[in-house]
Amino acid sequence: MVALAVFAVSGMADLVWHLEFGIEETTNILFSPSHLGLAGAVFVIVTSPLRSVLARAELPEAPGLRRLWPALLAAGMGSALVMLFLGYGNALRRTSGFIVGVFSSAEGDVVELQAAGLVISNLVLLVPLLYLARSWRLPFGSALLVMLPTVILSGAETAARNIAVLCTFVVAAGVVEVLLAVLRPTGERRAAYQLFATLAPLLTWSLYFATASARIGRLPGVVELWTGAPAVAALLGWLTAAVLLPPRSPAPH
Repeated sequence: MVALAVFAVSGMADLVWHLEFGIEETTNILFSPSHLGLAGAVFVIVTSPLRSVLARAELPEAPGLRRLWPALLAAGMGSALVMLFLGYGNALRRTSGFIVGVFSSAEGDVVELQAAGLVISNLVLLVPLLYLARSWRLPFGSALLVMLPTVILSGAETAARNIAVLCTFVVAAGVVEVLLAVLRPTGERRAAYQLFATLAPLLTWSLYFATASARIGRLPGVVELWTGAPAVAALLGWLTAAVLLPPRSPAPH
């Protein structure tokens, strides 16, 4: 109910904002206070199924997809909404030619922005899975349900001109599914949890560069960038896992 009220107030504020300052037409649309209010309210609304499932104490440690899919899809839709408002850092929107071209130069603002976009996209895709894996052993299909909304959004924003890159992330979701099945990361299996958080981004972004390179017919020109970027993503995944699942404090004597 609070989210609905915030949505209504933000909608009215957006109308006033447009009348006073005009209609945003570029990246500033993603920073408008009224738009951010609308986005926050929608985020709370679309993730309601996730909070509902988290509140159920009777769920087993390894619930099946039939019981968990509302929470997984809600997490995916929430991630897509976050990515929408971080669109300037969405690495999924890039074409193969852009990826190879940008990472063929170590100078300039464009390569720095693309590298930052890779970091942002990595966290948006990975954090929901790590958040959910703290509570349950995720069933097969979890990665696809969480990642697919962001892939669909990115395709809609680009009219699917980057179809090869989009397909890469569908394949990457399959790879992540295998990692979930083999490693079984949960809050009770800390080592497996951290290993999953490291390998999932490493393999995902390695596929990202491999697909772009295969599509164009050559590797990016700067070796350090296309080899190091997946490693940076992996290290950030490990760090995120350490933050989400810190070591337990020793029991008091």
